[in-house]
Amino acid sequence: EESKKEYSNITFTNSYKDIGNVVLGSSKEIEFYAVNKSDIPLIIDSVKSSCSCTVSKFPKKPILKNDSGLILARYTPNKTNVGFLEKSIVVLSNTKP
Repeated sequence: EESKKEYSNITFTNSYKDIGNVVLGSSKEIEFYAVNKSDIPLIIDSVKSSCSCTVSKFPKKPILKNDSGLILARYTPNKTNVGFLEKSIVVLSNTKP
C-alpha cells in the first residue's frame, strides 16, 4: 500500500528584491518571509543559491499554519560580480514541486 504524501503550501511576502549597488568588499543582507498557508506544518529542508557569493539562513523548526519564517540571504560580491547581476535562491521544502 502506497502512503499518501502530504504537502504544505508556501507563499513569500516578497519574492523579488532589488538590492541596488553593493560595493566590492561589503555585503548586503536580504530578508524574505516564508508563510505557511496550509494545515500541514511547513518544513524547509534547505535554501540554495545560484552562486557562492550568496549564503543563507533559514528556520530549522516547522512553520505552522499562518505563521511565517525568516529567510536571510547575504550577498557578498567578488571580483567577477561586476555590473548588473541577477542572483536567485531556491527554497526546498515539503511543498508540491
